Amino acid sequence: MTVKPSDFKHQICVYLEGIGECLVCFDILTPGEELDPDHSDDYDIDFAVFDEQDKHITYDISKRHYNYCENKATDEMFDITTAWRKEWEDSV
Repeated sequence: MTVKPSDFKHQICVYLEGIGECLVCFDILTPGEELDPDHSDDYDIDFAVFDEQDKHITYDISKRHYNYCENKATDEMFDITTAWRKEWEDSV
């Protein structure tokens, strides 16, 4: 099965030295079906990295690049879930 950027809900662009612009695509994994403020510390990500031609390169990049992409996706996930939690708290 081929992985493609459209398989993921979220995307961010990063620059990887020696590779160029890349797309880090990710989904937020939750204990339940939806985001839940009671489990906001339990979120994780499933991510993949694609080059400018949308070629899946997650397992072809160095460990340093892999960790960088994972950290960027995790930071973005925290931004998304923090904003969601704030909206949720403001609505109750």
